[in-house]
Amino acid sequence: MLDLKNEEWILEQGSYVCSDMSIEIGVWRNKALTAIFGGEGWFQTLVKGTGKVVMQAPGYVERLELNGEKLSVDGKFALARTSGLKFEVQRASRSLMGSVTSGEGLLSTFEGTGTVLIAPVPNIYQNLIDSVRAAIPRGKA
Repeated sequence: MLDLKNEEWILEQGSYVCSDMSIEIGVWRNKALTAIFGGEGWFQTLVKGTGKVVMQAPGYVERLELNGEKLSVDGKFALARTSGLKFEVQRASRSLMGSVTSGEGLLSTFEGTGTVLIAPVPNIYQNLIDSVRAAIPRGKA
C-alpha cells in the first residue's frame, strides 16, 4: 500500500488495484523506444494526490531511495516509481550479442532523485527443487 502525501507515482501495468477517492488517477505516456522494447507498453497508470493506493505485487516489496543515483532493474521487478525519476530501457550489455548471451536482455533504468518500489521474486525453479527434495523419502541412517 502506498500512502501518498501530495505525491505523484507511476505504476507498472497491472499493479494498480484501488485507491481513496481523493487520489487522482491518470495516464503516463512512455517514450516510443521504452514502450516498444521495455514491455511496459505506451501507457502506465499515474496516481497523484494525498491518500492511500492499493497495489498488487508478486511478492515482498522493497522501497529503494535514489539520491541522484542510477538503478538498473532486470525484468519487471519494478512496480512503481515517483514521477520525478528518469526512466528508460537499456541493453544489459554494451553489445547486442552480449545482452542476448548474458540472459539478461533489457534492463529498466531509473535515474535521479526519488523512490522505486521493486518486488524481487524468489527463484521459482529453486523453490521447485527444494519442494521435490523435501518430498523424497529418506532412508534410516
